[in-house]
Amino acid sequence: MPLTNAVLVEALLDGAHPDPEARRAVEARVRNALNLLQRAKRVRSIRLGRSVGWIWNHRPLTDDEWREATNEAASAKLDVIAAGAVGITTSPPAVSLH
Repeated sequence: MPLTNAVLVEALLDGAHPDPEARRAVEARVRNALNLLQRAKRVRSIRLGRSVGWIWNHRPLTDDEWREATNEAASAKLDVIAAGAVGITTSPPAVSLH
């Protein structure tokens, strides 16, 4: 699934809410890492609507195939959220050993 810079920054922050200067430092780290990976031809960017997502080059998928996979994953996530909202569980019931 393509990852945006914002998603990568949030992953590195791991729920922390740093001051603006510390956040900019993490954003710079993400940009630097992606630039290095792009120059090494390990990743490339694709357009995802208004934003840009980063994908691995070693996967033999076209940009359109990446977008389709992203749309399918988002749709599946929404289905799970909707199922939870109406009280439907998607996991098997717990088994009691007693």
